[in-house]
Amino acid sequence: MTATAQTFTTLRFFTNSPDGEYPYGNPVVSGNTLYGTTYIGGTNEAGTVFAIDTDGSNYATLYDFGSSSTDGADPQNGLLLSGNTLYGTTQGGGANGNGTVFSLNTSGSNYVTLYSLSPGNYDDALSAYTNSDGIYPQTSGLALSGNTLYGTAFAGGVNGSGTVFSLDTSGSNFVTLYNFSPSNFETNSDGIGPESTLLLSGNTLYGTTTSGGTNGTGTVFSIDTSGSNFMTLHAFGAIPFPSSTNSDGASPQNAALVLSGNTLYGTSEGGGTNGFGTVFSLNTDDSNFTVLHTFSLVSGGYSTACGLVLSGNTLYGATTGGGASGAGTVFSLNTDGSNFTILYGFSGPDGYLAEGLMLSGNTLYGSTVEGGNANNGTVFALSLVPSLSISITNNQVVLSWPTWAPDFGLQSTTNLNSPTIWNGVSPLPAAIGGQNIVTNPITGTQMFYRLYQSTTTPDGMALIPAGVFTIGDTLDGESDAIPTNVYVSAFYTDTNLVSYSQWAGVYNYAIANGYSFDNAGAGKGTNYPVDNVDWYDCVKWCNARSQQAGLTPVYYTDAGMTQVNTNGDTNAVYANWSANGYRLPTEAEWEKAARGGLSGQRFPWGDTISESQANYYAFPDDDSYDLGPTGYNLLFDTGGNPWTSPVGYFAANGYGLYDMAGNVEEWCWDWYDYNLSSVGSPYAGGSDPRGPASSPNGGRVLRGGGWTYNAGSARCAARTGYLPSDRGSNWGFRCVRGL
Repeated sequence: MTATAQTFTTLRFFTNSPDGEYPYGNPVVSGNTLYGTTYIGGTNEAGTVFAIDTDGSNYATLYDFGSSSTDGADPQNGLLLSGNTLYGTTQGGGANGNGTVFSLNTSGSNYVTLYSLSPGNYDDALSAYTNSDGIYPQTSGLALSGNTLYGTAFAGGVNGSGTVFSLDTSGSNFVTLYNFSPSNFETNSDGIGPESTLLLSGNTLYGTTTSGGTNGTGTVFSIDTSGSNFMTLHAFGAIPFPSSTNSDGASPQNAALVLSGNTLYGTSEGGGTNGFGTVFSLNTDDSNFTVLHTFSLVSGGYSTACGLVLSGNTLYGATTGGGASGAGTVFSLNTDGSNFTILYGFSGPDGYLAEGLMLSGNTLYGSTVEGGNANNGTVFALSLVPSLSISITNNQVVLSWPTWAPDFGLQSTTNLNSPTIWNGVSPLPAAIGGQNIVTNPITGTQMFYRLYQSTTTPDGMALIPAGVFTIGDTLDGESDAIPTNVYVSAFYTDTNLVSYSQWAGVYNYAIANGYSFDNAGAGKGTNYPVDNVDWYDCVKWCNARSQQAGLTPVYYTDAGMTQVNTNGDTNAVYANWSANGYRLPTEAEWEKAARGGLSGQRFPWGDTISESQANYYAFPDDDSYDLGPTGYNLLFDTGGNPWTSPVGYFAANGYGLYDMAGNVEEWCWDWYDYNLSSVGSPYAGGSDPRGPASSPNGGRVLRGGGWTYNAGSARCAARTGYLPSDRGSNWGFRCVRGL
């Protein structure tokens, strides 16, 4: 199946100039900037780290390898981004010529060779080069937990078959966690040549090897972060000479795994019934290995050298060859193996040999090693445009569109005559089998439907894409944050907390137009967050901001949505969720935005926190993930209470949002089972959850921690609740809007 109406853009053609050649690995994105590496080229012909805006502008070489004798050469992998620091590996160079692990600020400053892999010696008995820690961290990127990096070396180690290693982000405490066993004519028990980026889930690492295993065709493995409990989850099947085929695939190469629940998804570069590779799934307990798709020479592309991207129930990937022009494809596939779709076929001038892919919003970004106008590779963007399907079943109209369309919503109207007024559709979509599905009875007035995408993001806001994410975590024993999957529709959110000056401008408008508030609001300065506002104040302020901007208010004092809430301090506040005005985020919206596209991490940037990343009260003696130093943040412990920080002071998260951890805690819409002496109610799951209908204790949710709270309160999953009439110097808010 071939999809239409996708928009492909070549963001960069690489030449043999100093900007680099052959971009391997998937790019990473922060805000509107992509970061990646080139294998060779640059001033010293040893490769580069580069940055480029998502619209293709502002290309910059951040670092030229070969600038020193120990910095490494030939990076052949993607980067890892944490906060404003990039981490990566080089295949060669370093002090011993066997590769390095490095870090670099996103500004291009502070390049550090964290570790140079040790010298190797050829072992005649093993017919391999051996050493203590590994050789050639080839196309393997890094995984991060707290301040520990995890990676693989393709060769070396005591048996010459490669290693799994860990290393602190400071460059200290390098540990060889596992040595793959010796090769016996390319076979062994556990695999040879680990080449893919490791997948970290909890305390378990998952990866693949390119060869070895009982049949010499590679393996899928798991290992604890301590180096214990190594397990071969799957050994790919034998390929009898001279055949190139088998039942399950071969040589997973540098294609990293992805995880959903307890199911791993991956690709093999060869094997399968056609000999051109497969997409497979496998449970983490080594059960239920399934071939989801077998590639063919022309129709679907072949040789999947890059890893998969998972969004909801849809997998995305790329092939290095095949397709209509033989130059490879970008494809999608449901996690149950259905609906294989070619999203784009490369032709050569636009790229060839796709080696990296990542998804941000409704756009896939990737790189090709070759092709382009100088045949030195490209960086590309593929914007995904969905189609709306309408069918009739049992006197019900069923509307569906793909879940890979993150910022598209469904609207309806009864009249196409000008001016046409489009409205949001109820009920909310259910995500089933990779499709958003809405079912309505065929009764009453004839309806017209459309998919709608906002083309302009409001000033000062960011678009948070629709999709399923895991809300909550079990990292620190929070019984009211048990993880569950939640579908959240696309929405806009303020990139910054509402500042005192922003509050004052709307507040003055509101007072002049009949509004009344419990509190006038306060702030340490004009560009500091507003504080000392209760939940009722925030709700009314949202309405005033909407009316000032000519938008439809969201909050009302009656169920019929006729009386705009301008003065009420009552628990009977009603929300018109289809209105286009400003409102408080739901708890699910807040956490999706806070995580910035990451999953399973404590904070918007990773698993540890320090006072260089957020404004909070540090107490490392209580929390191992708190790096301190102890006490209030010294940068803002001045000028009297409150010790808030200017909005946007610290680095943004992956969605370009500031202060999602610390500074002031943020009011949300949802009720919370408010009781300081007991545990609050657990998360609600499902589609666009908006919390319980009421709270026995009358509390509304607050999220994100504040300048007086400890590190635990700044975690993405941390929750608390207070009466909507409560206020304090560490409570504020930000607004969101629906599409």
